[in-house]
Amino acid sequence: MAVKKTQKIYEFCFHIDPETSDKDVNDLLSSIEKKIEAVSGEIISKQDPEHIELAYPIKSKTRGTNGVYLRFTNSIISSIKFQIQTELQKTLEDDFSGIKEIFRSIFFESDRPDIVFDTEEENEKEVKEEVKEKEKVN
Repeated sequence: MAVKKTQKIYEFCFHIDPETSDKDVNDLLSSIEKKIEAVSGEIISKQDPEHIELAYPIKSKTRGTNGVYLRFTNSIISSIKFQIQTELQKTLEDDFSGIKEIFRSIFFESDRPDIVFDTEEENEKEVKEEVKEKEKVN
């Protein structure tokens, strides 16, 4: 019996503290990508960071654990879409929640249906297609 791996597409959208330097933003994005790759995730797409003015102020606790809430009127936004095994979603979401430069975020499943790989059947299909192509050439 073939082993089935169930994967889903997730997206992580987030607001970064606007006082974060460009270098630190790039380092932050790189660390998010590494966390995804560490759980054998595949990055599908990513949005470049963009400075925006918020439609309304967001009050959030950030910049350490001193208990001070700040009001943000602008932000750096970005998002990343990726595919991971469903059982790793909670672990990755918890990892992302610990990033102090991110003051607001959402982690959600894409509305694209599950992708189920049956590795044994997939390999058989690929071999059959290769044989057909070789027969056409000869």
